Amino acid sequence: MYLVFTTNYFPWLTIIVVFPIAAGSLIFFFPHRGNKVTRGYTIYICVLELLLMTYAFCYHFQLDDPLIQLAEDYNWINFFFFIMWELELIPVYLLLSMWGGKKRLYSATKFILYTAAGSVFLLIGVLGIGLYGSNEPTLNLETLANQSYPVALEIIFYIGFFYCFCCQIGLLVLHFFFLAGTSYDRIRLGYLDEMGGLAIPIPKIFTIFSILSMASLALPGMSGFVAELIVFFGIITSQKYFLMSKILITFVMAIGMILTPIYSLSMSRQMFYGYKLFNPQNSYFF
Repeated sequence: MYLVFTTNYFPWLTIIVVFPIAAGSLIFFFPHRGNKVTRGYTIYICVLELLLMTYAFCYHFQLDDPLIQLAEDYNWINFFFFIMWELELIPVYLLLSMWGGKKRLYSATKFILYTAAGSVFLLIGVLGIGLYGSNEPTLNLETLANQSYPVALEIIFYIGFFYCFCCQIGLLVLHFFFLAGTSYDRIRLGYLDEMGGLAIPIPKIFTIFSILSMASLALPGMSGFVAELIVFFGIITSQKYFLMSKILITFVMAIGMILTPIYSLSMSRQMFYGYKLFNPQNSYFF
């Protein structure tokens, strides 16, 4: 193990991450006195978290230092990230098994097994790439990109990663889809052409859905925009592709950028806009 960021070797970033998690876990032990106690406690913890972040960045961040700062880098962090990514399936399983439909236990178990199978392919692929043909295992992307692999092994790795990512992103045909249970339970409709005007009875859901839709279509200022910008910049500046390959890849990506807002905005329009109104008492979410 080794530590990159040091101020008397005090792990500021670990404290910043762990403190709200530990403080939030104490809420379960609070006596039931309504929401006022919980809200006051939450505000107090948020203020302390803000003070910790402000202190760490104001007193331990050097503006004239071009290197990465305020970072804790341990050898086990990469594997720990994978473990935490898989642990998020536990609350998903609980949500499906407790508040699902008639076959909720069957559906939840099927979903977990299917997703776990994709995760196994991901783990095998990553370990295979990192351990193959090297005396010193590494997960450094730059080192792995410059390493040569047999064609057959590359095909096997590609199939494994493709299956895994198709499971994770919910690609059509290669994923089991669940109905939007919250919406269907309130309005008893499952087709977009039957919906409309939902922004009036459920304005909070409309606001959240609109924000997430904007992030999905990579609106500037959202997380999706940063991801697309990094991918485009990486392809353009990469020395691994010829000019025609770059043009072809960029063209295919541009098609996705055009189709995403078309379908996303069309779905939002059919669901939330229009004059079809439902009973607010039966369609109230929050």
